Amino acid sequence: MIAEILLGGLLPVYLWQLAIQSVELEERLKLYSQAKEYARARGKPILIIGRPKGKHPCGELSEGDICLDIDPKVCEECPNCFVGNAEQLSLYFPRKYFACTVFMHSLEHMDNPIQALTEAEYVSDRIYIAAPRKSSIPAIIHPDHKWWVWVEGNDVYLQSRRGKGNWVYRLGEKY
Repeated sequence: MIAEILLGGLLPVYLWQLAIQSVELEERLKLYSQAKEYARARGKPILIIGRPKGKHPCGELSEGDICLDIDPKVCEECPNCFVGNAEQLSLYFPRKYFACTVFMHSLEHMDNPIQALTEAEYVSDRIYIAAPRKSSIPAIIHPDHKWWVWVEGNDVYLQSRRGKGNWVYRLGEKY
């Protein structure tokens, strides 16, 4: 009886989370595809910040595309990756060097996502953002998530999960 109650209660939650994870993965792949098309049309490289879930794009990267992550273990998987801080991009790259910067589930981890967005606008023409949904249990319980992030039009909303306030950042150009 207890097993049936637990199974009956947990199975819907499991299926719900599976659906959310599937949608998030599809969104990431679509976003990367759009960024890649935009960059190729402009003949400029892409900067990917964070590790996309699923297949790492480094096998698809064209010459000049770069992945950046703060975690050295992620960069071990990618020959075009270097360890760096997205809040200091202008130290690494010249102005408007990239066609676009793609934040792949990375802004929510940053101490200062406003600074990271400002830096990304300096080094690239356009910004693409993928972030976990508020309804994702892994996102809710992840100990390193500091912000809820979502995009509406050209506005990036940042809601602190640690009492640091809420912010809206207006992008110059974004998809």
